[in-house]
Amino acid sequence: MRHRLQATPSTSVNAPAKRPAGRTVSDTHSRKPAAGSNGDRATRITPQDREQMIATAAYFRAQIRGFEPGSELQDWLEAEVEVDRLITR
Repeated sequence: MRHRLQATPSTSVNAPAKRPAGRTVSDTHSRKPAAGSNGDRATRITPQDREQMIATAAYFRAQIRGFEPGSELQDWLEAEVEVDRLITR
């Protein structure tokens, strides 16, 4: 079973919006396995989930570099690669 941990950044104007509550753990257990998954339960990530994950990863990249302006696009693109790599595992 996979657990998604999400760090919560301190309150900031640049902080991404919190993801609305919707799915519960019991919802993920009620799904049927995807074809070709050898019986493992598949985790489905919506485009909105993916975008929120990228936004969060980009925020943390910006935080690490001290929120210096000028690298926002680079943060986003690197976050996209990171999230897509995690999703396809």
